[in-house]
Amino acid sequence: MRTVYIHAAIAALIVFSMATLGAQEVVNQPLTMQQAVDLALKYNPMIAGAQAMSDAADARVAMTKAMNRPVLSASVGATTATMSMIFNTPPNVMPSANLMFPGDNSTNGQLMLMAPLYTGGRLSSQIRASQHALVAATSDRDGVTLDVILGVKLAYLDCLLAKSETDVYQKYVSEEEERVRIAEAALAEGKIAKYDLLRNQADLARAQQQLIAAQRDLAVAVINLRAAIGINQDSDIALADTLASPATDNRTAGELTEYARSHRPDVAATAARVAAARATKDVAKSAYRPQLYLNAAQGFTSVSGGENESGYSVGVVAGIPILDGGLRHAAVREAEAEMSAVLKDEEKVTLTIQQEVRVAMADVDAAAKRASLSDAAVSQAEEDYRVIKLRYEAGKAINVEVLDALAILVEAQTARLAAIYDENAARVKLARAIGDR
Repeated sequence: MRTVYIHAAIAALIVFSMATLGAQEVVNQPLTMQQAVDLALKYNPMIAGAQAMSDAADARVAMTKAMNRPVLSASVGATTATMSMIFNTPPNVMPSANLMFPGDNSTNGQLMLMAPLYTGGRLSSQIRASQHALVAATSDRDGVTLDVILGVKLAYLDCLLAKSETDVYQKYVSEEEERVRIAEAALAEGKIAKYDLLRNQADLARAQQQLIAAQRDLAVAVINLRAAIGINQDSDIALADTLASPATDNRTAGELTEYARSHRPDVAATAARVAAARATKDVAKSAYRPQLYLNAAQGFTSVSGGENESGYSVGVVAGIPILDGGLRHAAVREAEAEMSAVLKDEEKVTLTIQQEVRVAMADVDAAAKRASLSDAAVSQAEEDYRVIKLRYEAGKAINVEVLDALAILVEAQTARLAAIYDENAARVKLARAIGDR
């Protein structure tokens, strides 16, 4: 009997889902494969986690855009002093200010405004880099979604295979029970030897063991399906679909590869990372250009027993580093190296697509041929069993021949189920390889 597949992707989903057990939804209903996928899109924690990373990237875009806008801060301080002193404003308050306090009891306050006028392309490049990073994060989320869908579909197919095998072995047990009943009656009438009854009973026990194993595999497959979907293990779900041969796809390897290039999320993610790396390189190069900012301040000083002062200042401040020990040069080299690495990743994705599409197509082709051959094997086994039963009833065959023919029929039926499963699984993996859900 074929053992239910426990896929690596499903195992990862189980671990992740167990970590968030308390938040899982209980679902009690029959499910088609598509309904199982829809529930996974709603409840699977891996998709939610990938969406959170995309949301974080979106927030970083807003942060970089904020750097291109004017900033305003307010600072106030009060001192008791015996000499003049300059205090800095608290950390992370931008724009920062220095408050001058005379040597007496005094209060000092400032409103500081700062706005970028020219940054050598630094801020605009940072915005572009963050926007491309958002595209990459969103594409990564889509890739995780496809992986989850693949895991759910394979888990669902595991359930269908286990259920179909359980049905076959249930019929096997029923047939063996009938054979034992007939043998017991024949032995009581003295028509057969006790050996024949014992052989029937032994085959019945074997069939019952195979049924128990199939029922266990079905129970495990359903557990894995719940975990792949991301729902609570207390959920009572049933299978609304049946294991059947999938629809064919007559597209060539070249057509599917080209389709994958425009639909796979990792292609879009890698292209976005290349664009982000170029923008990051521009950020590093901007350090060689002047930085020009508008600054404006409104301040007041109040001294105990003295005169109060207030006033404003508006000006433009420009600056550029002259000597930095090679820091800017190293930063540019680092950005260039990182961009080269991402470009190689882009080449790797192209090669990976070509490989995965062709491997998946080879699996589909081989599985489809096995499924076709298994149909003929089942038909032959069914006819052999029918004929041998008739020969046995006519006294022209022995009991062992009937039992062996029945065992061969069951083996052919489970082999056909395995072949149909393999073809469905290969189709599902091909869909993932080209970027389809």
